Amino acid sequence: PFKGNARFVGSLRAVDPDGSPRSAAVLEVAAKNPSCLEAATREQRTPLPLLSYFSQAPPVQQLYAELRARGRKVVEPGRLALAPAYRTRGRARFMISATFAALRLFRVDEALLTCTPPQERFYFPLGFETVPGTTLGELSGFGIPAYCLVGYARGVPERAQPLVYSLERDIVSRGLCCHCDSFPACHSSLCGSGESSGREFFCPLRAARILRTS
Repeated sequence: PFKGNARFVGSLRAVDPDGSPRSAAVLEVAAKNPSCLEAATREQRTPLPLLSYFSQAPPVQQLYAELRARGRKVVEPGRLALAPAYRTRGRARFMISATFAALRLFRVDEALLTCTPPQERFYFPLGFETVPGTTLGELSGFGIPAYCLVGYARGVPERAQPLVYSLERDIVSRGLCCHCDSFPACHSSLCGSGESSGREFFCPLRAARILRTS
């Protein structure tokens, strides 16, 4: 549940063909609405949604099959959505970085996703790269140009490690991670150290910023 003046302003989902640890909770909620229950229990045509709508799916399907044959856990993150008032580059980068950190905690090995050309800049710093054999394709039925990227959760680039690892510690120690005007600088201090004793505390860098501008 949200506390104080907290509000739901965005989401990002990850599809796991092996099911989610929260599947039972999702089905419990969906059971209250017949159309939602039908969608939640419908048999999927492909293990990952992008394999059915990305125009250059065959090379992606081949990579997916190879990874699964090696026993790798592969998921598809996507559908990043933010309320208009909160659509800033910093918040989008935060949500993607935090999701990547959470996927690592769920022992995900690889993530496959589609993104429009302007969105690539959010993923490349985390080590994502274009799926071999693909170029700029299209989201079939939508006419939207997109790339298909693969990211290796076990191989975070050195330059991204401080942020991703601190977000992991934040999630483990506090059950959440936060974002404010100081992000990501705060993740070299108390906020990202995993040493905070409670779930609610005020970011010291944000406090200093307020004092400087007041």
